[in-house]
Amino acid sequence: MGDWLKNPSSWLSVIAAVISVATFVLVHADPGDIKVVLPDSVGVKHVDGELLLLVPVTLTNTGAPRTVRHISSMTAHLNEDRKDRGNANTVALRWRTIFTLLGRAEYALKYRIEDKSSLKDQDFLDYDSRANPFALYGGNSAQKTVEFRSRKGAFPGKTIASFTLTVVGATNDGREFPSIATYYHCENIVLGGESFQYCDKHRW
Repeated sequence: MGDWLKNPSSWLSVIAAVISVATFVLVHADPGDIKVVLPDSVGVKHVDGELLLLVPVTLTNTGAPRTVRHISSMTAHLNEDRKDRGNANTVALRWRTIFTLLGRAEYALKYRIEDKSSLKDQDFLDYDSRANPFALYGGNSAQKTVEFRSRKGAFPGKTIASFTLTVVGATNDGREFPSIATYYHCENIVLGGESFQYCDKHRW
């Protein structure tokens, strides 16, 4: 045993084996986590008794490059700060739709709008898909512009001043990965209408 320990080639073999195992874990086996990052601004509106949120979410898989996780669902949790009422209203919203954000020129080309001057906005929401699971490979990120909807009557207010938002991404193996709870300020937005109005991340 002592001779084995004194033999440099034996140590090299052990070190090589340790490096091989570590490399295998890092490249093939480490499942990692899903990091959910919220944007600087989110859209809000109230339609037919439902509260709608438009949230551009970035999801990153921190796992090994050859691993994959499937995002099966996302849920938003909005905690409205109502100091005037002395309480907080918490609303759960389900992922319903994915949108794509198109620039003015791209939108005009897609929908064959010849007079671009008639388009007043710089960016346009374009329907992409319903809420469908998607794969996220290790070491990669995905940006999704997600529409969340509450159940009818869950948000009775007609205005919104500020709220804290958490988005939870769930994978098909039952694990949940929440974002950092983020505070947004809305300048007492009056809800309603067809267009989203935007609340900005609070800067302390």
